[in-house]
Amino acid sequence: MYALWKGFQHVCFTLETHMLKPFPQRVQATLVFLEETIQWMNTERKKIEGARLAARQWELQQTFFRYNYRLQDAYEPFLFKGYAFSNPISEITGLPRLKYHQDQPFEKEINYYNRYAASDSIRVPKFIVIGGQCQEVLERLISNQVEMEVLQDEKTMDLSQCRIQSTENGDRTYEGHFLHQNTKVEWQNRSVTLKPGDCIIPMDQKNKRFILSVLQPDAPDSYFAWNYFDSYLQQKEYFSPYVFEDMALELLKKDPALQAALKQRQEEDEDFKKSSWDQLYFIYTQSPYYEPSHNFIPIYYAW
Repeated sequence: MYALWKGFQHVCFTLETHMLKPFPQRVQATLVFLEETIQWMNTERKKIEGARLAARQWELQQTFFRYNYRLQDAYEPFLFKGYAFSNPISEITGLPRLKYHQDQPFEKEINYYNRYAASDSIRVPKFIVIGGQCQEVLERLISNQVEMEVLQDEKTMDLSQCRIQSTENGDRTYEGHFLHQNTKVEWQNRSVTLKPGDCIIPMDQKNKRFILSVLQPDAPDSYFAWNYFDSYLQQKEYFSPYVFEDMALELLKKDPALQAALKQRQEEDEDFKKSSWDQLYFIYTQSPYYEPSHNFIPIYYAW
């Protein structure tokens, strides 16, 4: 939702009429809201159109994309209209339950916390390249009227590619997905040979914020967060310890820096020191045998 309403400068509301209550009352509440909204938007249409145009022009001028917003301590007074409540003992559980009393309305001034600040930002690239094999991603970009150029010939360019350093997943699904959260990324500069079918997305277009919201992997509503790049997180190649042990020893003899890094990790991490596998894997990931594409997703930025 964030990517949609913020990316396209929409006026967005979420109606919480799904709570348990008589169905006709739910329908009536939604109908009244829609009627009032339509009337207000008709009356204020010129202001809304002007504000949306100004917001789009402002977005096009931004050189940084800010995201992962966090609630701040600032607030403003707000007149809250509610109903009195009590916590009688439940006849089912024997524990306190919440009960509202609709015959006891009240008004009270409360603190309304409505200020957010971005905790992350990244410089807006000149353009973004998406691998042509990412058809599900490209289809959704096209459906949202994102402008792009499809390469017809092979082309080599200096670009920054995204590597997923770490990510977390909840233990429950949300909308059919185990979302990636608290993702950490890094961008590595490299010479990339693009293939026919890869897509170049310029950033000087009206949907710039939407594009960055869904393609910046550590943004909250990115396509990465929604599992569209999960196959790139799977490591296909490993090692057999009894085979790699002697090879690892030779690697350490030839690479004093790697040997020092291993020793430091052994001194700082007791669990690591007790695990033969973890130590061999540490060496393996620093070796030429580690698959170079692991955790790299086919999103490239041109600064």
